[in-house]
Amino acid sequence: MRVALHVVKQRRERLSSLIREGGFLPIAEICRHLDVSEATARRDLVAVAADGQITRTRGGGLPNNGARSSSRSVHAPIGAGVDGIRGGLPDGAGALELATGHSSRLSATPVRATLQNIADKTGFAKTTISLSLRNHPKIPEATRRIVQAAAKELDYRPDPALSRIAEHRWRSRSASSGSTIAFITTDNQCMTEIPDAPAMEGAQARARELGYGFEHFRLESRGDPARLGSVLFHRGIRGVIVGQLLRHDFCDRFPWNLFSTVGCDTGPYRPPTHIVAPDTARALLHAWRRALKNGFKHIGMALFQKPHASGEFDRTCAALYCQSLLPPEVRRVPVLHVQPDDKAGFLMWVKQQRPELILGLSDMFYWWLREGGYQVPKDIGFVSLMVHPPAGTQPKIAGMDYNMGLVGQAAVEQLDILIRTNQIGIPTRPFALMIESSWVAGETLGNAMDRSGGRPTQDGRIPRAKGPIRTPASAASQA
Repeated sequence: MRVALHVVKQRRERLSSLIREGGFLPIAEICRHLDVSEATARRDLVAVAADGQITRTRGGGLPNNGARSSSRSVHAPIGAGVDGIRGGLPDGAGALELATGHSSRLSATPVRATLQNIADKTGFAKTTISLSLRNHPKIPEATRRIVQAAAKELDYRPDPALSRIAEHRWRSRSASSGSTIAFITTDNQCMTEIPDAPAMEGAQARARELGYGFEHFRLESRGDPARLGSVLFHRGIRGVIVGQLLRHDFCDRFPWNLFSTVGCDTGPYRPPTHIVAPDTARALLHAWRRALKNGFKHIGMALFQKPHASGEFDRTCAALYCQSLLPPEVRRVPVLHVQPDDKAGFLMWVKQQRPELILGLSDMFYWWLREGGYQVPKDIGFVSLMVHPPAGTQPKIAGMDYNMGLVGQAAVEQLDILIRTNQIGIPTRPFALMIESSWVAGETLGNAMDRSGGRPTQDGRIPRAKGPIRTPASAASQA
């Protein structure tokens, strides 16, 4: 039912008269005097303030102080503080105390802008403003720009306490609404198990704690990155964690613009998104210091040849840095890069360089030493930069644990932020969150002072162990 214009005009004239005669009038009193709803009272306040008859404040209205105050609005300078408000009041501190309910001597804290302030400025509903501030794709981009510009002008900042409540409510609904996180892995022909298994276990546990579903997708079962992206999108999946990328075409063909995405570890190819990965450089520095503490100086580093992997670059740089800190008289051992199946090349490097200790990327180098006849740690020490827990009667290998379970957990937490703030697609400036590794004590490090029978002979050879060595690979082949 529409109200006649003359009725609206009379009501607003009465509102102006009430404020000019009685001073500050809160919204609740306006509703009581005029017998209107809160929304109607706010609209009338906006209209009367626009005519210059009153000054609208946060929660009510004040009379103007002549022509000087007619152009000043207490409501507009949200971040101006109490001193800024005082200039627009007719009676100085007395009107301020009446408007705020507090003595001017007790408070000089700036007034926090709210969603209602942005709604008054833009004309949009508070729901639209809330979604626009979170970049929700449901809201048109033009609307989001207007709302975000108004929020910046008003110096709007979310209330942390209210944000935590809203986050709790959102997460409590997410499990029932079917929100699922996809974890993508690609097959590694050199490994029988999934290379991202520890990270995936950590990610799955954290996803459940945050109220998400979790599903594993293998790229090789879909055949094509674009087809896999289409399957995820039509299943309503918004968040994707990408494991180690082992295919060069994935970055170019996957539809990144449809998802919030985080990379978990890197592999040979780094995704164009934010990533969470182990800090490989600091892991090598820690292992190097452990070796120096045990008296080793001629330290060799053996890596697998992966020219595109950022982790290999970090490790190589860290190794060269560590070598630069050695005294000038200490012989440097060149960093070795070999193919994953080049055992002969690795053993030739050991024979030529005669390192006292080897920092190897994988436990595989330990087994190659054993198959080559070396006794570890009697002949040569060994530290793995990617240690695996011992199985059965195998010796416990010393080295660095990358804590891949924590890497997976952190990836889910970062993805949760992207999903809740609707950050979709490739970021302008991707960041890398690095997770610290942990030292695992083992039997393969040894001590340089204990080397008596294992020192190199005059022809450069290191005495070898007697008898055949059974490794996990040879034992499996014989079985």
